[in-house]
Amino acid sequence: GVTTGRIVTGSEFVTVPRKKALKNVWKDLGDPDAVEMECAAIAQVCKCYNVPFLGLRALSDNLEGDANDDFNAFTEEAANNLWYVVDHVVKSM
Repeated sequence: GVTTGRIVTGSEFVTVPRKKALKNVWKDLGDPDAVEMECAAIAQVCKCYNVPFLGLRALSDNLEGDANDDFNAFTEEAANNLWYVVDHVVKSM
């Protein structure tokens, strides 16, 4: 399903041990629902050029999940799930 929530962006791939080590940081950041590496950079460039931006993410793991192990199994499922959202957004433009 579609969920809205807080996403934080960082410059490192966050492994399961690193996620747990950053537990206190998550509180300071408002207990984000997800961590990713790309959207903030793209959003910043769009803001600089006054271009509207909408970030859509298909998440491959959770706090306990290991993206390294889960990514390949998740790719097709994520694409299939996110397609309906992308299709709707594009048709609404």
